[in-house]
Amino acid sequence: MRDVYFDTDFPQSYVMWLFFATIGSILFIMSLVRDNTEDIPEAVTTQLERQAYLRRKIIELTPDDEKVASKPVTFSKREHKETRKLVQQSN
Repeated sequence: MRDVYFDTDFPQSYVMWLFFATIGSILFIMSLVRDNTEDIPEAVTTQLERQAYLRRKIIELTPDDEKVASKPVTFSKREHKETRKLVQQSN
């Protein structure tokens, strides 16, 4: 036996539009959830920031900040002697 959800005199076009409205509502809610969910991993965001930095420095030839560039290089006691020698030779 068939289930009857609407009266027999209920127009079939209303049932069709109710169906379309239900499907449209479901798709709208799905798009809201998709758009408001952060789905980009932190590693990807970090890599994109690195790429932007390298692009600015290498391709666009953006100079370093004077504050950062004028800082002397210092080493802790734990660092290797070879590294200190290389840095001192390059200066």
